[in-house]
Amino acid sequence: SLAAGSYERAASLYAGSTEVLASLNPQVPAEDEEVLLRHACEINGYRCMPILRVLDSEKFSLNEYVFTVEFVDGSGEIFKQGPCCGADSDGTDPTTSFLVYAIERAGDYFVTSLPPYVP
Repeated sequence: SLAAGSYERAASLYAGSTEVLASLNPQVPAEDEEVLLRHACEINGYRCMPILRVLDSEKFSLNEYVFTVEFVDGSGEIFKQGPCCGADSDGTDPTTSFLVYAIERAGDYFVTSLPPYVP
């Protein structure tokens, strides 16, 4: 939903904290998840991309899951995240797999983590 710009739908599927997003957007009411998610994707540096593939999934509590995923970037390639904020590469490969957390409530699933962040 985020990758498609469907922020209202994304907000209805999100059950994570908005504290960081609210701090980045003090002009937006903290309860306005739709606008906070829009700003995350369009202004604040979060990369809202389609999932390319799910590499692994694990149920780690009664109703919580973690998925290891790869994203596809705007050029159709696998998204690669290098060192942050101007840091020199330490010779390791860029990160291409990311953890996405979700929770199940009454048969419905909600994402509880934000997309990758690139300042």
